[in-house]
Amino acid sequence: MVGGVRTVWWDGRRGPDGRVPWEGGLRLGDGVFETLRTFGGAPFLLRPHLDRLRRGALAIGLRAVPRTSELETVLRRALALASAPTGGRRPRRPRELVVRIALVEGDRRAHLLIVTEPLPRKLDHPLAPRGVLVGTSRYAHPGPALVPPGSSGPVKWLGRGPQSHALRDARAHGWEEGLLCDARGNYVEGTRSNLLALVGDRLLAPGPRSGALSGITRELAVRGAAARGFKVVDRPVAPREIRRASEVLLTSSLLGVVAVRGLDGRPVGRRDATSGPLEVSLRDHVASRILQEEAAWRRARSYRSKRVRPGA
Repeated sequence: MVGGVRTVWWDGRRGPDGRVPWEGGLRLGDGVFETLRTFGGAPFLLRPHLDRLRRGALAIGLRAVPRTSELETVLRRALALASAPTGGRRPRRPRELVVRIALVEGDRRAHLLIVTEPLPRKLDHPLAPRGVLVGTSRYAHPGPALVPPGSSGPVKWLGRGPQSHALRDARAHGWEEGLLCDARGNYVEGTRSNLLALVGDRLLAPGPRSGALSGITRELAVRGAAARGFKVVDRPVAPREIRRASEVLLTSSLLGVVAVRGLDGRPVGRRDATSGPLEVSLRDHVASRILQEEAAWRRARSYRSKRVRPGA
């Protein structure tokens, strides 16, 4: 079995029994975090995630924040340990992992937490065509509360109790995600995803200008859409717009790019099970980047292994 158990690293050291230490900013949710997944053992879009993590930590005033290169070194060690076989033969393809990284407030410095665990089977192939049902959340979007003073946009705060409960509330209604609205009743983002809506010739993609988190997968998708001639607009989506959109999509590191088939019990986007041209285009764009990242990860591992002397 590979990557079959949770592995916890705290400040570069492996924690016992997969337990997360209850200290520092973890008690108050005072920190920032990132969630990503692996493809073929390679962490997808690792550098953008680490860059955003560090920017967020500096924005909320954490002290002695590690450099991105230092974060990457520790993460590579954690992934190597999590991917090591625990018995039997090494499988042809490693079990994919969810990787959660956090920088939290500590005594005079930021603490680094890394947790790796097996990716749920239902998320193992996020690029497989499927649709999700979503609903309008009873929670309002936090808006300016996510933006630290002096920051240019929201950060991914560790304390996300309202968003977590909003997701549980959505699932209790039979939905897979809840969409959060601003004070005017316009859709901004999901509890754990970014929203894209193709309305006429415009791709409405709420981002930092709309108060939404600038998702890593969202940024990849937006660049891909712009390169393919779609006119991208960063603003919230009005209810009337989302209901007449030809395609409605969600993006996230774990979901990938997924189509929304229903909102509040009513059909939206594509009225059948086929994928629209935007969905197909963005899936191809993401798939191409996955292959690039896997190849780069393999080359880096091969280079590092050649530098280690036999018996050293």
